[in-house]
Amino acid sequence: MSTVTDVHLPEPHLPIAITPSPAPQPAEEIEREHPKYRALRVYAFDPSRGRRLGNYMTVRVKWETLENELRGKQLHVIDYDATNKRYYKSAKLNSESALIEGGYEPSESDPRFHQQMVYAVAMQTIDIFEKALGRDIVYSFNRQEDANHLRVFPHAMSEPNAYYSRELGALLFGYFKASLDDAGSGLPGGTVFNCLSHDIVAHETTHSIIDTLRSSFMEPSNPDVPAFHEAFADIVALFQHFSFEDVVRDTLRRSGGILHRFNLTPRGGNGKGDSEGNKIFIVGEMPEGNPLLDLARQFGESMGRRSALRSALGVPPDPHALDKATEPHERGAVLVAAVFDAFFSAFMERSADLIRLARASSGGSDDIHPDVAARLAKEAARTAQHFCTMCIRAIDYCPPVDITFGEFLRALITADTMLYASDEHDYRETLIAAFRARGIYPDGVVSLAEESLLWDKPMAGTPVCPGLKFNLLEPDHHLENNRKELEATVRTNPFCFGLCEDDSHSCSTCTCKVSEDERVVKSVNTVIRGGEQRPKVEFVGEIVRTVALDKDHPEEKFSGGSTVVFDSAGHPIMVVYKKLSSRWRRENQVKRAQAAMVAAPTYVDSSRQMRLSSIHRGC
Repeated sequence: MSTVTDVHLPEPHLPIAITPSPAPQPAEEIEREHPKYRALRVYAFDPSRGRRLGNYMTVRVKWETLENELRGKQLHVIDYDATNKRYYKSAKLNSESALIEGGYEPSESDPRFHQQMVYAVAMQTIDIFEKALGRDIVYSFNRQEDANHLRVFPHAMSEPNAYYSRELGALLFGYFKASLDDAGSGLPGGTVFNCLSHDIVAHETTHSIIDTLRSSFMEPSNPDVPAFHEAFADIVALFQHFSFEDVVRDTLRRSGGILHRFNLTPRGGNGKGDSEGNKIFIVGEMPEGNPLLDLARQFGESMGRRSALRSALGVPPDPHALDKATEPHERGAVLVAAVFDAFFSAFMERSADLIRLARASSGGSDDIHPDVAARLAKEAARTAQHFCTMCIRAIDYCPPVDITFGEFLRALITADTMLYASDEHDYRETLIAAFRARGIYPDGVVSLAEESLLWDKPMAGTPVCPGLKFNLLEPDHHLENNRKELEATVRTNPFCFGLCEDDSHSCSTCTCKVSEDERVVKSVNTVIRGGEQRPKVEFVGEIVRTVALDKDHPEEKFSGGSTVVFDSAGHPIMVVYKKLSSRWRRENQVKRAQAAMVAAPTYVDSSRQMRLSSIHRGC
């Protein structure tokens, strides 16, 4: 089996065309304008669905020149096949035909479309994050060349796997032969390309973005950390389904407006045979699963599972589910189910009047009028976008290390309250109820009331950081200056920012020092908050210090710190602590380290980081 270290991807040697210098242009000639967006065709789901239900979809991604290869500001698509040791011809998205026709025609056999697919879906996913966070996603990898690009390999290896590799700074997609015994809707023994699954590409891109925003979330310090990485990637991929208008509208019509139904009414009948109980003989009468709930159906079926890889709603709510779930995907599925339970509940509440009117006009039948289905589809897309944005914005309010599901709930409530004090549609109340039903509770709160779940204000004595600067036209202009300014402020009193190991100290009594060679401020981002109030500028700082866990486990690391939100003048308005002085956190991690010595997780590498290639193998 391949691992990260088994896949050797050489530096690409791409030909550089040498052309003569262009002739001087007339002064009066108008500069050629580029469009804001580029239209590209993709699969909405994967090739197994063919052309039906809008599976051939055109998406718009922000315009980049892409003259000779798929290398833009953030992504570099390199079509190198490590198994066969060959490069595939690069897609030319600036050709006349590609610009007119929306790129290459969807095809399982054309590597150029495969490159187009991964580029378009990855760019679309990055755009979703940038709009939600109010800033650009900036990649930076530890390599000499191409350090600011996320590399994407559509045909990286021949195995049923796809993963993000921090070491390679890349997304790697495999290809494999489908099961000969049961390949579901695919061809038994046929080749399945993971790069052609919209869900898989969005999922892996999300992994890379989370690692960019919160790099310490790759340290599996508690069972929720690897599960959160997997769950969040699934959440973002699944919410994109609800932007596929044709699919949502058809699902609503065939489910009677109940968007979360697992089985839809067949187009050719009721799925129960005729009135005399005869069996179903044609495909048009067979029951069909809900495509909006499924994640990577082609992959799951091709592995012989007779189902999608995962689902938005797996099992009914069980407050004890987390007690039994340890594997990252299994445990993450509880968080995914909680988020989508809240989403579907909120949608049902918002659309209840429309569904009642539709059923009244149809005599109680589930057959919803097309106009009502179209209206409900827009409502579903709007609600899904709000929930997805809530989840992404919550990353800014998560602790910088050792994330738990309960803390993510607090981050969700805090992030949304900062923008929308009124909560007109009761989204926050719905989320709290859904998390409670799945047994997800935060530590350190007195109740599950909204005001109890909000993060606390900074402790008394937390210093101001007056040197923070911002430029609305160039938000990244002061990144390094702001990092240094906050670094200097943090060093004046480590306890106030969770970096002191002595729990008997306070902001006024701490005399601890952070050595000059320790870089404890990982990032400071300028964000613009809007919502119900007029826009305001804030700074979000990520502060982390790592020490040895204890003398018996010097190779194990223990991290602590805080996420700090400053106003435009540098005054701290919120601090999310994960203190180094927390004894119970350290004790829990020691117990976990002792257990790992007996049965080390297969997804942890020698540096105690998560190895996503192992988590995703065979998925």
